[in-house]
Amino acid sequence: MDNSSAATPQEVCFRIVSWIKSSDFRTLSSLCLTSKAFRRAAEPRLYHQLYLTDSLMASYVCQTIASCDRIALHVRTFWTLFNERRWNSSRNHLNPQFWDVVHLALRKMHNLQVIAIGDPSCPSAWILRQCQFQLQEAELRLDWDADLVRFLDTQPQIHNLRITNSRLPSTELDRLPLLALPQGALSSLGVFDGSLITAIEFVSSPITLLQVSLGQDGVEDASHLLKRLVIFSGTLTSISVIDLPYSISAGVFDLFSLIFPHIRHVGIIPLPFSDRHKFHQTLTKFSKVHAIELEVTSWVTRPAPAYQRIIAAEIRTYCPTVLFISFWFDYRRSLWSCDREDGRWHMTDVSDVQRHPLSESLWKRKYRK
Repeated sequence: MDNSSAATPQEVCFRIVSWIKSSDFRTLSSLCLTSKAFRRAAEPRLYHQLYLTDSLMASYVCQTIASCDRIALHVRTFWTLFNERRWNSSRNHLNPQFWDVVHLALRKMHNLQVIAIGDPSCPSAWILRQCQFQLQEAELRLDWDADLVRFLDTQPQIHNLRITNSRLPSTELDRLPLLALPQGALSSLGVFDGSLITAIEFVSSPITLLQVSLGQDGVEDASHLLKRLVIFSGTLTSISVIDLPYSISAGVFDLFSLIFPHIRHVGIIPLPFSDRHKFHQTLTKFSKVHAIELEVTSWVTRPAPAYQRIIAAEIRTYCPTVLFISFWFDYRRSLWSCDREDGRWHMTDVSDVQRHPLSESLWKRKYRK
């Protein structure tokens, strides 16, 4: 027998570990303590992707990473976001040094590629100081301050970015003077989700997919700021606007048809209940749009499926390239798709439970040309 072809104990360990889900933290942790061979096999898988929603576990893991360079180099994804419910349940357990420990761990993660970090208290971006990793994706619930601007200027490889400031309503944030990004920053950014005032800072970025959030107030500022999105007219293929006021929606929809005539996704546009002449007129100006998201919450009742199908057919009459239409009514969405062969509309997804547009990804979909 050729001994060179026989599996070594280390190879056996790697094969065993390959069958264990990366989310099985307990099993992988146990294997790390079994032997050096199993530790070498299990440790990279254990720390490759870290999704930490419990503050005690997050603190323990960060202390481990901060104290061991070897482990820190395994981390490619670091996700520690606390929503309001989780924050309230864990708040009593968060000691003042929690973010200090996270900061020390981040400084050791030289190979980190994806990060999602923040909590309802919205810590300052000082936690990103002296970090040497080069990210590809990031979700940052942080203040837009000098530390964040300096950090973003060191991240030319970020392609997907979401920035939210949970301590301020978007309208209040939109009125704040932001620190400007240096010219040429975020040169690879293609996907952005965040406030409108932040989006227009990325003048050097080739953004193709864009979602911006507006507040319920500040209508007088929104129209002016939305016009500044013309800086992306050469690259943008998808635009989604959250909380677009009905009073300016017709003008904004027409604006998009002029500055983004070749866009493939547009939303979320309040649909008039009646007198849709201007809406239809604007539809004819889009030459390549494949998906439209519509807001019908202002209607007295949610349109029945049969009526939604009629509206979808009506829209495609004026814009024959449309293949997907979603209707939003009070945080409930129904999605329709058109059969390319016979032109019939079919409901492909309907939700009777609340879901927020910010959590949807239709605007990120890649559509066939």
